[in-house]
Amino acid sequence: MQQSTARVARGLTTALLGVWVGAMIGIAFIAAPLVFGSVPEHVATKDAAANVIGPGFGRVDALGLVSTLAVLGLNLAQRGSSRWRTWLAAVLFIAVCVDFFFLVPKIIARAQPLATYHGSATAIWMTAILAGLLLLLVGPAPARPAD
Repeated sequence: MQQSTARVARGLTTALLGVWVGAMIGIAFIAAPLVFGSVPEHVATKDAAANVIGPGFGRVDALGLVSTLAVLGLNLAQRGSSRWRTWLAAVLFIAVCVDFFFLVPKIIARAQPLATYHGSATAIWMTAILAGLLLLLVGPAPARPAD
C-alpha cells in the first residue's frame, strides 16, 4: 500500500471505529437506560420500549460489522502489522456477527430464554466497547515502509 493511501485508510478506519464505539456507548449507557427507565414495570410497556430501542442495537451492530471488517482488512493489508491487532479485530468481527445475526433478532422477538440472550449480548457489547477503545488508544496498524 502506498504511504498516502495507507494514511487515508488508517484515518477512515480510525473514524469508523470511533463512531462505532461512541454509538455503542451512547445507546448502551444513555439511550437504553432512558427508554427503559421512563416506562413503568408493566410487561406490555417494557415490550413497547424494547420495540423502540431494539432496532437501534441492530443498526449499531451493522456499523460494527463495517468497522471491524475495515480494521481487519487494514491490518491484513499492512505488511508486518501487529498480530494482536489482527486477532482482536477478527474476534470483534465474529462477536458482532453473533450479536447482529443471532442475538439481536432473538431479543427483538422476545424469544425465550430472553435473559440468556440479553446477558450474552450485553457481554459482547461491553467486551466490544473495551476492545474498541483499546484499538483506538493504540491507534491503527502502523504503516511499514516498503523494502
